[in-house]
Amino acid sequence: MQSRKRRQPQPKQYQHVLGTHLRTLVVVSIVCAVAVIVFTVVVNAQAAGASGNTRAGNHAVQSQSPSTDDSGLMNVGVRYETATVPPKVTSDQAIATASNWLGIALTSQATQISTQYVLFSDDQYYSTDTQGVKQFKFQRVPAWVVTFTDVPIPSHGPVGQPTQFNHELHVVINAETGEYMESYSYR
Repeated sequence: MQSRKRRQPQPKQYQHVLGTHLRTLVVVSIVCAVAVIVFTVVVNAQAAGASGNTRAGNHAVQSQSPSTDDSGLMNVGVRYETATVPPKVTSDQAIATASNWLGIALTSQATQISTQYVLFSDDQYYSTDTQGVKQFKFQRVPAWVVTFTDVPIPSHGPVGQPTQFNHELHVVINAETGEYMESYSYR
């Protein structure tokens, strides 16, 4: 019986096959990277307000007057007063900053994003100096309160109680500098 000798491939044949697969892998990687970049730009543009007053399917509403629901605000130590000085930061810029702070996962769950321009005070956010005098961090600061509606926020209730969820998150953005100040949820 005669045995057949297998012909051993030459190194150049391997180089050709490897080179073809490597080029295909590089092209597929580049296409995927471009797709991710385009998706990210589109989502960020929507969150930043590039598409008018609609944010990723969420409706943006702007209000210039303080909220009339003071009972919940008082419970978290927050007060709104009517601002008389025009804001340096636009409502759209405040929404973009608040959305970036919150992140796309929660921002995309909001059914509505609204803004309110106010003089913002937080009577529970302070430090005490050496004489025992309270030094409040935010008192009558021109600010945009950006409200994300229908976002599930766990409430920090009593220990041992089942977790309750609030469905509005308020993110406060300084209307002069555009910087994040604080966030809170009370309903």
